[in-house]
Amino acid sequence: MPSDRLENPQPQLDPEEIPWGPVLESGQTVEGEIESLLDRSMYSFDAEAGDEVRIEFARPGGSGEFYVGVFGPGAQLLAWETVEPDESTEFSGEIVDSGIHNVTVRTYYADAAGPYELAYVNEDRPPAEDPDEPVDPDDPEPDPEPEPDDIEPIEPGETRDGELDGFEDAALYSVLTGDPITVEVTRDGGSGTFGVGILDASFDVRAYAEGGPDETITVSTTPFEESDFTLGVIGADDDAAGAFTLEYFDEERDE
Repeated sequence: MPSDRLENPQPQLDPEEIPWGPVLESGQTVEGEIESLLDRSMYSFDAEAGDEVRIEFARPGGSGEFYVGVFGPGAQLLAWETVEPDESTEFSGEIVDSGIHNVTVRTYYADAAGPYELAYVNEDRPPAEDPDEPVDPDDPEPDPEPEPDDIEPIEPGETRDGELDGFEDAALYSVLTGDPITVEVTRDGGSGTFGVGILDASFDVRAYAEGGPDETITVSTTPFEESDFTLGVIGADDDAAGAFTLEYFDEERDE
């Protein structure tokens, strides 16, 4: 990862503080701007189980890398994506649990800043009376974001075998715990650099480390209370490729 990556000093989000931001209506488009590492934009939408929803996010210029996260009721991380300047992405799928959902836009890099546009559409609800124009309606639609089922649950003592193929390719695993978390990722050959991280329910990075081929990468953290966490293995450079084995422990270990 770039050397200018800094720990974000923002306070933790309270999962019970619902909604996290302005509630969007179907068909509504909002414009915003991230000016520094301290900035975070938050939006909410209300959806019922079975609704087909779509969130479009675009960056017309700027610098650095933005993170966009979508959370379900109870601050459960459903999907996330990184977006570079002059790029766009889309999250789409069927809502599993009824209730308030939240979207966060933020960065973890000191040099990242610039404007963005975010549009929310619920195919099963009529649009707002005077919705804004959709984001980049003439652009080809990006590939849909993976469904929540692609974030695989894992229990203490279990292992998962996986493989990455390129920069920002990722394997994600979910845990619900209040115990210490340790993740060990062992690489079997391959190339480039892999990053291993532990993210909390607010999508804050609680621990992160990187390693090369044939190395074991270890990260640990201790939760403040029982909550949802995401364990991630991600390609950290253009040459990142190869197999890995991830093991999750409910105890702290030396990194």
